[in-house]
Amino acid sequence: MRPRTKLQVQIFALAEQLPNLAKKLQPWAFENCITHFGYRTKTATSCLSCGHQWKGKPTSKTDTCPACKRKLNIKDTRKKKISQCSFFSVIDVHKGFQLNRYFEIYSHHRAGEQPRILVWEIVQQWMQPSGKNEVIARNRTLNYYQDTFNGYLEIRDRSNLTNKYNIFPDKVYPNAKCLPIYKRNGFKGRFGNISPYNMFTYIITDNKAETLLKSNQMALLEARIGNRDNSVDEYWNSIKICIRRNYIVQDAITWLDYLELLRHFNKDLRNPKYVCPEDLKRAHDKLVAKKNEAEKRLLLEKQRSKIDADQKAYIEAKWPYFGLVFSRNNLTIKLLESVMEFFEEGHAHKHCVYTNEYYKKENSLVLSARVDSVPVETIELSLTNMKIVQSRGLGNKVSAYNEQIIELLNKNMSVIKKRYKELKSVVA
Repeated sequence: MRPRTKLQVQIFALAEQLPNLAKKLQPWAFENCITHFGYRTKTATSCLSCGHQWKGKPTSKTDTCPACKRKLNIKDTRKKKISQCSFFSVIDVHKGFQLNRYFEIYSHHRAGEQPRILVWEIVQQWMQPSGKNEVIARNRTLNYYQDTFNGYLEIRDRSNLTNKYNIFPDKVYPNAKCLPIYKRNGFKGRFGNISPYNMFTYIITDNKAETLLKSNQMALLEARIGNRDNSVDEYWNSIKICIRRNYIVQDAITWLDYLELLRHFNKDLRNPKYVCPEDLKRAHDKLVAKKNEAEKRLLLEKQRSKIDADQKAYIEAKWPYFGLVFSRNNLTIKLLESVMEFFEEGHAHKHCVYTNEYYKKENSLVLSARVDSVPVETIELSLTNMKIVQSRGLGNKVSAYNEQIIELLNKNMSVIKKRYKELKSVVA
């Protein structure tokens, strides 16, 4: 659209005076923003970044092109071509504005040929610490597979700065420049997983974001800016403990979850012993296991009378199959011989073998597959046709041992058939 306000007229005039950086930055963008591939066939390897081809049958996943010396990611394929697209930004200062310029690099590669490369500017963010920001950009069309930019660089609706024209670049050109006020508020050239627009906006308008940046808590800063919840606000006193002790949180999501667990167990969230663990993953997993065990005990107390009532009927129905155990190496398959084992199995795998009362199925056997005594899958076997109905692990998904489990059970199916026939003959 046409510039309407005085500020838009000023910015549009300044934009027309900017140097065209696309051609100048093309070599850097090609080296740093594009993945360099080598396509390997049975007879030769092709460097898609320079077109050179050489003979040989290496088996490594990476190789160095003899011609251009680039390190290549090797793919064994009969394909001949590939196209790539990436965004990068140049962070600069111009006439008192914080200027974030974004470029798109598009490259088309074909084995045996030089790649075709296009670099063009797509978005300019003109920012002021006062919050009076404007955007000059090509029209962005949001697609499911890939966004596209078209048209001319024009003044766009500034309300789209927070979404449509808030670009997260894959790379930032070295030696980013910023206004003195952003330096004062802690910016030293690192963006992490934060867009330049969000970074410059938050460290001016949000004092907690500024504090996190100055204390080098980048993971927590990303959580502060990227998440819509108020976890950072909720645990701000604990964060201040970390800052005072120079404890850098590397994984903000896990750390915030860990604090939630500490609060669940009524631990002191201002005690450095708890909020600054030496091994965060170990401390987190320990509390997760403790909470799961507590929830399991609570659930078991509620289910105790039902389990005891159903146990007698289960024994009467399935006792002839008790003692079934099949093993090979570290894999063991055994029959579940009590309703309590159904409860344990369902709790371990987070599936419905207990809640849906599989122990009441007359024509089924339920077995547990374990590796080194650790449950990996629960198996339902039909006594009607002696076939495996299902074998599922955590979250009703198959495990890495699924094929071995099915093979071992099928190999020993004759043992189950024998007991089934003996039981039928006794009943008859």
